[in-house]
Amino acid sequence: MKLLICLLVLLSLLFFLILLLVLRRLYHLHLECLRLQMVLAQQDDYRTQALTDVLTGLPNRRSLRNLLSALSGSGRPVCAVTLDLNGLKEINDLQGHVAGDHLLRQMAQCLRHACPSNVHAFRVGGDEFVLIGADLSQDQSKRFVEHLRSQLSHAGLDAALGWTWGTADALENLHGLLTESDRQMYFQKRRIHRRFSWASGQSADQARSV
Repeated sequence: MKLLICLLVLLSLLFFLILLLVLRRLYHLHLECLRLQMVLAQQDDYRTQALTDVLTGLPNRRSLRNLLSALSGSGRPVCAVTLDLNGLKEINDLQGHVAGDHLLRQMAQCLRHACPSNVHAFRVGGDEFVLIGADLSQDQSKRFVEHLRSQLSHAGLDAALGWTWGTADALENLHGLLTESDRQMYFQKRRIHRRFSWASGQSADQARSV
């Protein structure tokens, strides 16, 4: 009888020892999982920061390149819009960079509201933004651009805008769409500048004649 009791006690002690070892192992596994989760979260943060413009929160130029690479060769219809925010340099010079940063954030917010789910907005430079819309027909692209102009005007934002439409047959084709969109945007910007210069010259002539 005593031998049986001793055996039961030994078995109980062995059971608790094994249980403690298992619990200790599970605890260490839990800590390791938490550490891996923290590492993955940090990597996600770094990846997000690498693909996001810090000031506006919009995807950046690197993110744009990734999207173009993903679309390349798909043959999907693509609308490319290029925008250049007018007057940013003057605001930075006259009112300071805080005012200029506020204007850029306003622009980003306006683009977010104006873009449907299949149109992505990117900040690619100081005052330059690019919009890429996938699976939009040419008529849909035209209507979207008209809607975008209306939203910019309603928000009191002055931006030169160029756009074009085509298919994502190859990466070179997509870069060609952006180049053409850029060309139209800068043409509009130069036309606005010439109009402003002409109006300023007219005002100066009138002032001298008085």
